[in-house]
Amino acid sequence: DFDNSEFLDFLRSNGFYIAENSYSNYNQTALSLSSSLNFDYLEEIIEDVGSDSESRHPTTRAIRQNRLVDFLRSKGYTFIAFSSGYSVTEIYNADIYIDTSATELNNFEKGFLVNTIAVLWLDKMTPFWYRSQLMNTIDQLGQSWEIETGTPKFIFAHILMPHPPFAFGPNGEHLPIKGFLDGNYFNGTREEYIEGYKGQLTYLNKKMVDVITQILNDSKTDPIIILQGDHGPGTYLNWDTYNQPCLQERMGILNVYHLPGDGQKQLYPGITP
Repeated sequence: DFDNSEFLDFLRSNGFYIAENSYSNYNQTALSLSSSLNFDYLEEIIEDVGSDSESRHPTTRAIRQNRLVDFLRSKGYTFIAFSSGYSVTEIYNADIYIDTSATELNNFEKGFLVNTIAVLWLDKMTPFWYRSQLMNTIDQLGQSWEIETGTPKFIFAHILMPHPPFAFGPNGEHLPIKGFLDGNYFNGTREEYIEGYKGQLTYLNKKMVDVITQILNDSKTDPIIILQGDHGPGTYLNWDTYNQPCLQERMGILNVYHLPGDGQKQLYPGITP
Protein backbone atom coordinates (compact mmCIF):
# COMPACT_ATOMS: atom_id res chain seq x y z
CA ASP A 1 0.00 0.00 0.00
CA PHE A 2 2.88 2.41 -0.67
CA ASP A 3 2.04 5.32 -2.96
CA ASN A 4 5.16 6.01 -5.04
CA SER A 5 3.45 8.48 -7.39
CA GLU A 6 5.37 11.55 -6.17
CA PHE A 7 8.72 10.00 -7.10
CA LEU A 8 7.41 8.55 -10.38
CA ASP A 9 5.92 11.92 -11.34
CA PHE A 10 9.32 13.51 -10.70
CA LEU A 11 10.94 10.98 -13.03
CA ARG A 12 8.36 11.50 -15.79
CA SER A 13 8.70 15.27 -15.58
CA ASN A 14 12.44 14.86 -16.17
CA GLY A 15 12.08 12.72 -19.27
CA PHE A 16 12.35 9.23 -17.80
CA TYR A 17 10.56 6.22 -19.30
CA ILE A 18 8.97 4.03 -16.61
CA ALA A 19 8.58 0.35 -17.52
CA GLU A 20 5.36 -0.12 -15.57
CA ASN A 21 5.20 -3.91 -15.85
CA SER A 22 8.86 -4.82 -15.37
CA TYR A 23 10.10 -7.90 -13.53
CA SER A 24 13.62 -9.08 -12.75
CA ASN A 25 14.77 -12.37 -14.23
CA TYR A 26 16.13 -13.64 -10.90
CA ASN A 27 15.23 -13.16 -7.25
CA GLN A 28 18.60 -12.25 -5.74
CA THR A 29 21.36 -9.76 -6.53
CA ALA A 30 24.19 -12.10 -7.55
CA LEU A 31 22.03 -13.85 -10.14
CA SER A 32 20.17 -10.77 -11.37
CA LEU A 33 23.14 -8.45 -11.89
CA SER A 34 25.39 -11.09 -13.43
CA SER A 35 22.58 -11.72 -15.93
CA SER A 36 21.78 -8.09 -16.77
CA LEU A 37 25.40 -6.96 -17.08
CA ASN A 38 26.03 -9.79 -19.54
CA PHE A 39 22.76 -9.46 -21.57
CA ASP A 40 21.98 -13.14 -21.06
CA TYR A 41 20.48 -15.83 -18.86
CA LEU A 42 22.71 -17.90 -16.60
CA GLU A 43 22.45 -21.42 -18.03
CA GLU A 44 26.15 -21.49 -18.92
CA ILE A 45 27.20 -20.46 -15.42
CA ILE A 46 24.84 -22.99 -13.85
CA GLU A 47 26.18 -25.76 -16.07
CA ASP A 48 29.73 -24.76 -15.20
CA VAL A 49 29.31 -25.19 -11.42
CA GLY A 50 26.38 -27.61 -11.17
CA SER A 51 22.77 -26.74 -10.41
CA ASP A 52 23.11 -27.71 -6.73
CA SER A 53 26.15 -25.50 -6.07
CA GLU A 54 25.88 -22.66 -3.59
CA SER A 55 29.08 -21.00 -4.79
CA ARG A 56 28.87 -17.27 -5.56
CA HIS A 57 32.23 -17.20 -7.35
CA PRO A 58 30.89 -17.66 -10.93
CA THR A 59 28.33 -14.88 -10.53
CA THR A 60 30.82 -12.56 -8.83
CA ARG A 61 33.25 -13.16 -11.68
CA ALA A 62 30.49 -12.48 -14.22
CA ILE A 63 29.74 -9.15 -12.51
CA ARG A 64 33.38 -8.04 -12.37
CA GLN A 65 34.22 -9.18 -15.91
CA ASN A 66 31.03 -8.41 -17.75
CA ARG A 67 30.02 -8.07 -21.37
CA LEU A 68 28.56 -4.57 -20.98
CA VAL A 69 31.84 -3.04 -19.80
CA ASP A 70 33.82 -4.90 -22.48
CA PHE A 71 31.50 -3.44 -25.12
CA LEU A 72 31.67 0.11 -23.76
CA ARG A 73 35.45 0.00 -23.38
CA SER A 74 35.68 -0.99 -27.05
CA LYS A 75 33.78 2.24 -27.79
CA GLY A 76 36.23 4.34 -25.78
CA TYR A 77 34.40 4.54 -22.45
CA THR A 78 36.02 4.76 -19.03
CA PHE A 79 34.41 2.45 -16.46
CA ILE A 80 33.87 3.96 -13.00
CA ALA A 81 32.49 1.81 -10.16
CA PHE A 82 31.50 2.77 -6.63
CA SER A 83 32.13 0.43 -3.73
CA SER A 84 28.94 -1.14 -2.40
CA GLY A 85 29.87 -2.78 0.90
CA TYR A 86 28.64 -6.09 -0.54
CA SER A 87 31.46 -8.34 -1.79
CA VAL A 88 29.50 -9.70 -4.77
CA THR A 89 29.17 -6.23 -6.33
CA GLU A 90 32.57 -4.83 -5.42
CA ILE A 91 34.08 -4.26 -8.89
CA TYR A 92 37.67 -3.60 -7.91
CA ASN A 93 38.94 -3.96 -11.49
CA ALA A 94 37.08 -0.90 -12.78
CA ASP A 95 39.19 1.74 -14.53
CA ILE A 96 38.36 4.01 -11.59
CA TYR A 97 37.18 2.40 -8.33
CA ILE A 98 35.69 4.84 -5.81
CA ASP A 99 35.89 3.52 -2.26
CA THR A 100 33.15 5.11 -0.16
CA SER A 101 33.57 2.88 2.87
CA ALA A 102 33.94 4.50 6.27
CA THR A 103 36.47 1.97 7.57
CA GLU A 104 39.97 0.97 6.56
CA LEU A 105 39.40 -2.62 7.68
CA ASN A 106 39.23 -5.19 4.86
CA ASN A 107 37.01 -8.29 4.88
CA PHE A 108 39.83 -10.52 6.16
CA GLU A 109 40.50 -8.21 9.09
CA LYS A 110 36.80 -8.01 9.95
CA GLY A 111 36.55 -11.81 9.79
CA PHE A 112 39.53 -12.16 12.09
CA LEU A 113 38.21 -9.66 14.64
CA VAL A 114 34.82 -11.42 14.77
CA ASN A 115 36.60 -14.28 16.54
CA THR A 116 38.14 -12.03 19.21
CA ILE A 117 36.91 -9.80 22.03
CA ALA A 118 36.95 -6.99 19.42
CA VAL A 119 33.64 -8.33 18.12
CA LEU A 120 31.97 -6.11 20.74
CA TRP A 121 33.60 -3.07 19.11
CA LEU A 122 32.65 -4.34 15.62
CA ASP A 123 29.01 -4.68 16.65
CA LYS A 124 29.03 -1.09 17.85
CA MET A 125 30.74 0.31 14.75
CA THR A 126 28.97 -1.69 12.01
CA PRO A 127 25.79 0.47 11.93
CA PHE A 128 27.92 3.62 11.64
CA TRP A 129 30.01 2.14 8.82
CA TYR A 130 26.93 0.87 6.99
CA ARG A 131 25.05 4.18 7.08
CA SER A 132 28.17 6.17 6.22
CA GLN A 133 28.98 4.08 3.15
CA LEU A 134 25.43 4.38 1.81
CA MET A 135 25.36 8.15 2.23
CA ASN A 136 28.90 8.60 0.89
CA THR A 137 27.98 6.68 -2.28
CA ILE A 138 24.71 8.54 -2.85
CA ASP A 139 26.25 11.96 -2.19
CA GLN A 140 29.26 11.33 -4.44
CA LEU A 141 27.15 9.76 -7.19
CA GLY A 142 25.61 13.13 -8.00
CA GLN A 143 29.09 14.61 -8.45
CA SER A 144 30.58 11.70 -10.40
CA TRP A 145 30.08 13.40 -13.75
CA GLU A 146 32.73 15.89 -12.69
CA ILE A 147 35.45 13.22 -12.83
CA GLU A 148 37.72 14.17 -15.71
CA THR A 149 38.60 11.24 -17.96
CA GLY A 150 38.75 12.77 -21.42
CA THR A 151 36.39 10.01 -22.57
CA PRO A 152 32.71 9.08 -22.20
CA LYS A 153 32.02 7.51 -18.79
CA PHE A 154 30.00 4.51 -17.66
CA ILE A 155 29.32 4.87 -13.92
CA PHE A 156 27.99 1.92 -11.91
CA ALA A 157 26.67 2.06 -8.35
CA HIS A 158 24.91 -0.75 -6.49
CA ILE A 159 23.02 0.87 -3.60
CA LEU A 160 21.78 -1.63 -1.03
CA MET A 161 18.77 0.47 0.06
CA PRO A 162 15.86 -0.12 0.49
CA HIS A 163 16.90 -3.73 1.13
CA PRO A 164 17.21 -4.66 4.82
CA PRO A 165 18.64 -3.67 7.21
CA PHE A 166 16.27 -0.77 7.68
CA ALA A 167 18.86 1.68 8.94
CA PHE A 168 16.97 4.88 8.05
CA GLY A 169 13.50 6.19 8.74
CA PRO A 170 11.51 8.28 6.23
CA ASN A 171 13.33 11.48 7.18
CA GLY A 172 16.79 9.94 7.47
CA GLU A 173 16.57 9.26 11.20
CA HIS A 174 18.83 6.43 12.36
CA LEU A 175 17.11 3.18 13.28
CA PRO A 176 18.61 0.23 15.19
CA ILE A 177 19.99 -2.34 12.76
CA LYS A 178 18.52 -5.78 13.46
CA GLY A 179 20.25 -7.81 10.75
CA PHE A 180 20.96 -7.89 7.03
CA LEU A 181 18.87 -10.90 6.00
CA ASP A 182 15.73 -10.83 3.87
CA GLY A 183 12.53 -12.81 3.42
CA ASN A 184 11.75 -15.43 6.03
CA TYR A 185 15.21 -14.91 7.57
CA PHE A 186 14.44 -11.26 8.35
CA ASN A 187 14.89 -10.55 12.06
CA GLY A 188 11.45 -9.17 12.80
CA THR A 189 7.76 -9.45 12.00
CA ARG A 190 6.14 -9.02 8.60
CA GLU A 191 4.58 -5.77 9.80
CA GLU A 192 8.00 -4.47 10.86
CA TYR A 193 9.37 -5.37 7.44
CA ILE A 194 6.62 -3.46 5.63
CA GLU A 195 6.99 -0.35 7.78
CA GLY A 196 10.78 -0.47 7.64
CA TYR A 197 10.83 -0.91 3.87
CA LYS A 198 8.38 1.93 3.25
CA GLY A 199 10.25 4.28 5.56
CA GLN A 200 13.64 3.58 4.05
CA LEU A 201 12.24 3.83 0.52
CA THR A 202 10.73 7.22 1.33
CA TYR A 203 14.14 8.51 2.41
CA LEU A 204 15.92 6.94 -0.55
CA ASN A 205 13.48 8.60 -2.96
CA LYS A 206 14.34 12.01 -1.47
CA LYS A 207 18.05 11.35 -1.86
CA MET A 208 17.68 10.10 -5.44
CA VAL A 209 15.71 13.21 -6.43
CA ASP A 210 18.75 15.24 -5.35
CA VAL A 211 21.19 12.96 -7.20
CA ILE A 212 19.22 12.87 -10.45
CA THR A 213 18.62 16.63 -10.40
CA GLN A 214 22.32 17.26 -9.90
CA ILE A 215 23.33 14.91 -12.72
CA LEU A 216 20.82 16.40 -15.16
CA ASN A 217 21.78 19.96 -14.29
CA ASP A 218 25.56 19.45 -14.34
CA SER A 219 26.09 17.05 -17.25
CA LYS A 220 27.65 18.66 -20.31
CA THR A 221 25.79 16.22 -22.60
CA ASP A 222 22.35 14.65 -22.23
CA PRO A 223 23.12 11.64 -20.00
CA ILE A 224 21.87 8.08 -20.09
CA ILE A 225 20.55 7.17 -16.63
CA ILE A 226 19.19 3.75 -15.70
CA LEU A 227 17.62 3.32 -12.27
CA GLN A 228 16.85 -0.34 -11.80
CA GLY A 229 16.05 -2.76 -9.01
CA ASP A 230 17.85 -6.10 -9.22
CA HIS A 231 14.89 -7.66 -7.34
CA GLY A 232 11.86 -6.58 -5.35
CA PRO A 233 11.02 -6.63 -1.63
CA GLY A 234 10.92 -9.78 0.49
CA THR A 235 7.89 -9.35 2.72
CA TYR A 236 6.46 -12.73 1.72
CA LEU A 237 9.65 -14.34 0.41
CA ASN A 238 10.42 -17.84 1.69
CA TRP A 239 13.90 -18.99 0.75
CA ASP A 240 13.13 -22.59 1.71
CA THR A 241 10.41 -23.35 -0.85
CA TYR A 242 9.49 -22.63 -4.45
CA ASN A 243 5.82 -22.63 -3.45
CA GLN A 244 6.05 -19.19 -1.90
CA PRO A 245 2.92 -17.06 -1.98
CA CYS A 246 4.16 -13.85 -3.60
CA LEU A 247 6.75 -14.15 -6.36
CA GLN A 248 5.15 -11.09 -7.95
CA GLU A 249 6.40 -8.97 -5.04
CA ARG A 250 9.94 -10.36 -5.12
CA MET A 251 10.32 -10.14 -8.90
CA GLY A 252 8.53 -6.83 -9.46
CA ILE A 253 11.03 -3.95 -9.81
CA LEU A 254 11.36 -0.26 -10.50
CA ASN A 255 12.95 -0.02 -13.96
CA VAL A 256 13.32 3.47 -15.44
CA TYR A 257 15.41 4.94 -18.25
CA HIS A 258 16.52 8.41 -19.25
CA LEU A 259 17.71 8.09 -22.86
CA PRO A 260 18.72 10.86 -25.28
CA GLY A 261 17.26 11.24 -28.75
CA ASP A 262 14.66 8.68 -29.73
CA GLY A 263 16.06 5.94 -27.47
CA GLN A 264 12.75 5.43 -25.72
CA LYS A 265 11.33 3.90 -28.90
CA GLN A 266 13.32 0.77 -28.02
CA LEU A 267 11.53 0.37 -24.66
CA TYR A 268 8.24 -1.24 -23.63
CA PRO A 269 6.30 -1.72 -20.34
CA GLY A 270 7.43 -5.32 -19.69
CA ILE A 271 11.13 -4.90 -20.49
CA THR A 272 13.38 -6.76 -18.03
CA PRO A 273 16.90 -5.83 -16.90
